[in-house]
Amino acid sequence: MPDSPGSNIISEDYGRLVFQWEVHPLKKNTGRLILFLITSLVFFLFLMEITRSLILAYLAFLIYLFTLKSFIFKTYYRLYEKGLCKVQLGFSENRSYSAFRKIFNSNDSILLATVEKYSFLAKTRGIELVFEDPELKNRVAGFLEDRIAEDN
Repeated sequence: MPDSPGSNIISEDYGRLVFQWEVHPLKKNTGRLILFLITSLVFFLFLMEITRSLILAYLAFLIYLFTLKSFIFKTYYRLYEKGLCKVQLGFSENRSYSAFRKIFNSNDSILLATVEKYSFLAKTRGIELVFEDPELKNRVAGFLEDRIAEDN
C-alpha cells in the first residue's frame, strides 16, 4: 500500500512498520452493497418528502453518510513498533501505545481502550481496529497485548 491515502503520514518516532492492512466492509459483500444503496435511496426520498426541500434533504443525507463512514469507505491501518496510524477518508489518527490501557476483542475487531473498563467512554476515546482475516487479527492481538503491557 505505498500509494494509499495517508501513506506519507509516517511518524519517525513510531519506528519500523510491523503490520499494515486495509478494510472495506461494503465492498466485501455485494448483497450488502445493494441493500445499502436501496436503503439509502429510500431514506433520501423519505427526507425529501418530509422536508420538501432539496437542500435540507441533501444535508441530512450527508450527515447520514458520515455516520456510516466506517462501513462505506476504505480504512487503512498501520501498526509500528511504538504506535499506530489509522487512515480513513483522508484523515489520519496517530497514537502511541502508551495512550491505551486495555484491549477488548470481538468477532472481527479489536478495541484499543484508554480506560480499564469496557464502556461508552472506551468506545468513543479508543480506536477500533477492524479485520477481515481472523489469522491476522490473532497475530495483531498478540503484538498489541505485548506492546501495551510494556508501556503500562
